[in-house]
Amino acid sequence: MGRTPNNLFSKLASVKEKLLPATQGLDDKQIQRIICHCWYYKLGRRKIISEKEREVYDLLLSHGISSKTVYEWLRIADSPDHIKQKISQGTIGMREASSKKYLWNRMVNRRNGKEIMEQVKVIVGGLEWKDTNQTL
Repeated sequence: MGRTPNNLFSKLASVKEKLLPATQGLDDKQIQRIICHCWYYKLGRRKIISEKEREVYDLLLSHGISSKTVYEWLRIADSPDHIKQKISQGTIGMREASSKKYLWNRMVNRRNGKEIMEQVKVIVGGLEWKDTNQTL
């Protein structure tokens, strides 16, 4: 089991709040892209970054926040609800959550996966649930 803080999502919210002056009006995908560029800039894979990316990078440095960590948190925050719930409960770690997210997206994005998901929705939606307090 990986070492994942139970309050990962609250930490991410705190980081987003600290970055708010530079990221106001941007959605999570745009913030994720900017932070990815900051991370690549730190690694030396990008030679130049835009003014907005520079502003975010400076805020990250001033608060002592790792761009790689924030990027990974944003990727996990984009996961389906059942994976987020397992992270919140502490039953899976970051690495396992990332792996499950990849497999989930792969299954859902395939044509057969979409058909299976639609069939499951129809089947589950058509089931009549019995009261569990009844005895047989």
